[in-house]
Amino acid sequence: MKKWLIRCLTVLAMVCLIPGIVLKAAAETTTVRCKNCGSTETREILGYRKYDSNSHRVYVTECQNCHNDGNVSYLKVHTGGTETPTCTKGKTCEKCGAEYGEKDPNNHDLVHHDAKAPSCTEIGWNAYEACSRCNYTTTYQELPALNHALEQHAAKAPTCTEIGWDAYETCSRCD
Repeated sequence: MKKWLIRCLTVLAMVCLIPGIVLKAAAETTTVRCKNCGSTETREILGYRKYDSNSHRVYVTECQNCHNDGNVSYLKVHTGGTETPTCTKGKTCEKCGAEYGEKDPNNHDLVHHDAKAPSCTEIGWNAYEACSRCNYTTTYQELPALNHALEQHAAKAPTCTEIGWDAYETCSRCD
């Protein structure tokens, strides 16, 4: 068991530590024209950064011909974003992560809210739907509190065998 572990660690060290053996993923490239010498070539993309709502900067490696044009940026239109725009957000660029395109003011995430009957002291409302992302709501209608429906109860004098009480009022809905 000990020899097996030593062999595994040796192989792992060889793969990780020997230069040139580490595998590298294929680099993303784009075709550009050098601003200095005018040659058109395919260069490795170093990164992306949002420029505005329509485009992003693409940073590329230096020109293979004149070696002067390194880390230069080119403007490219936002791409990707297969998601459907919503009431609060447009598409998201797959390269730079920026939001772009038009929002869809009619694409709400509606959540149903059941009706609530008003009580004597609290308001109620009819059933409605509201968007979980923005303040849009369908026909929300508040129902006012009902107030108490008071009933009068007359006083009763106590007797030898029964208790009595003073006059009082109670609500017919909530006691």
